[in-house]
Amino acid sequence: MKLLSSLVYKGDLGEMISVNPEYLKPSETIIYKFIESHIINHGVYPAPHTVEKETTLALYPKKGITEPPSFYREKVYDRHITTKLNSAMMAVRAKLEEGSPRDAVEILLKNSGELVQLQSKDGLVDFRDAEEHLKQNYSLMNSPGPGYGITSGWVYLDARMGRLEPGDLLSIVGRPSQGKTFLVLRMMYHAWKNQKIPVLVVSPEMKPIKLIKRLTALHTKSPLTPINQGSYNTSLQDNIVYGGLAGVKDHDVPFYIVDGAMCPTIEDLFLLSRQLGVKAVGYDGAYLMKHRNPRLSKWDRISESAQGLKNLSSVLGIPVVASYQFSRDMEKKSKSDKKLPTLADIYGSDEIGQLSSIVLGLLQEETIETALKKEITLLKGRDGEEGSWWINWLFDEMNFSDLGLTVEDIAGLPDNYVHYEGDKQVTGTAEEQYQKLMIGDSPLDKFKSVISGKTKPPPEVGGESDQLKFL
Repeated sequence: MKLLSSLVYKGDLGEMISVNPEYLKPSETIIYKFIESHIINHGVYPAPHTVEKETTLALYPKKGITEPPSFYREKVYDRHITTKLNSAMMAVRAKLEEGSPRDAVEILLKNSGELVQLQSKDGLVDFRDAEEHLKQNYSLMNSPGPGYGITSGWVYLDARMGRLEPGDLLSIVGRPSQGKTFLVLRMMYHAWKNQKIPVLVVSPEMKPIKLIKRLTALHTKSPLTPINQGSYNTSLQDNIVYGGLAGVKDHDVPFYIVDGAMCPTIEDLFLLSRQLGVKAVGYDGAYLMKHRNPRLSKWDRISESAQGLKNLSSVLGIPVVASYQFSRDMEKKSKSDKKLPTLADIYGSDEIGQLSSIVLGLLQEETIETALKKEITLLKGRDGEEGSWWINWLFDEMNFSDLGLTVEDIAGLPDNYVHYEGDKQVTGTAEEQYQKLMIGDSPLDKFKSVISGKTKPPPEVGGESDQLKFL
């Protein structure tokens, strides 16, 4: 009751927004709803005597309220956590006494996942503190290390979007067997290997050993098929596979892979991500994520899961990359009227496109051409960006790098952008980046003209000699 009393006495409307009514006692909820209604209808807090008259419940005397609402809000949250923990422990003990340890674990996981979300900082900020927030944000953005999000590893996308930031949900959408898993894995592998960021990949579609084989092929730059089938002879296996993995065990940070069956709900993912301390999460097949309420419809479950992944990114302060499918209706529609898919064609829920900061689409039909290269379409950017670019699709060397970028494509790179030549990290200005990334002589004068806005790149730029080799 002290929290609500402090709100009324202090009269700061901004503080009311920070109160979560779920953490209040029943009597407090009655007062809270009355205060909320009064503010909506009249624009101010009710007088203390009005609260008591209309609700028949008394506030604390003003002289007993010595702290601001934020102080009492923390006390209310602590009380809620204590109540939840006590209730959970009693329920766990009861299940153990019944001889049902698995039910006890289920109770622990459910409550732990909910409580993890309570540990997040408030999402409310004051514009008067803008300078402080910007200084902190810019400091993190300009650090080349793992302090702030991840880069995608595709120069085209990084030039437009910058890093994937804490709170970002990037969704990769395509029909089955179009390569969504490889794109999720490549982004997580790039963050792990080159940025030294601990990552977690979850897949309800593939067992961990399948993902390990794909990552092994990526790491060794070897054909996937013999690694997948174990068809290398002993000598090649020793040299290519095991030899190529030398040093992985001593890598600076872990790359966790978990079977989706062991992490079926968003609460489980919250708990595991927090326990492992990862800085990025990849979820392959997010439309298959389960919900603790088995009675939810498929559509509600997918919608809740998308909201959960967005919350995970915001609460834990880590970027999340997830894969989804286009609907079958879209496939029929695109064949009949030749229209390309949109965000509305994502299978399961409109909220996926709405909640995602960035959406990448694999829109092509499978042809001979797509066996060697693939076009990725930027369906949604943070600020409405659109576009598309080609990547290699070469499974013999597991090369999924940018293909045929022009000087215009790379002109948006920030001066502090970091790329990698093998295991060597390279930094520099945008001009220096382009020069180092190009094969052969760099058309630096053309590049300078483009970034200064004086000229457009000539038609021949972007040919074979201008392709970028990027990890």
